[in-house]
Amino acid sequence: MPLLKTKPAFLIEGAPNVFLETVKRGLDDDFELAEASTIVLRLFEAYGGHGAVKLKLAQHLSVVKVLETNLLEDEIEEHTVYQAEDQSAVVKLNFHGFEVKTIKLVLGKHRCAFIVGLRFVVQYSRTVDVQCCPEEGELGDY
Repeated sequence: MPLLKTKPAFLIEGAPNVFLETVKRGLDDDFELAEASTIVLRLFEAYGGHGAVKLKLAQHLSVVKVLETNLLEDEIEEHTVYQAEDQSAVVKLNFHGFEVKTIKLVLGKHRCAFIVGLRFVVQYSRTVDVQCCPEEGELGDY
């Protein structure tokens, strides 16, 4: 599949004045491991208005919990995750003028980082051909 036809991992729908500014690993992650257990997103309202957005998360991210945090990544509240028609996860967020929100995505044990047909880039950025998304332990020591 050409790169231009792949879907983005994060998509904001509903308000053109809300922007995704940062994507990074969580501060509490174990940086000795090659895989992240959290992804932190920072979004902001840019023009002083209000906005209600849907943050769409791609299917290949196995998000188990979505938390709103402060800038130090201390938990403020947990958000409900809805399933969209295209099987992606959706989180609804409301913004006030110039508001900045930090959203922490807690990932499950099984994470396929990128899907291209039946090829998966899995743990430690190694590529393995599989028939379907493998269960934990099926890949052995790849």
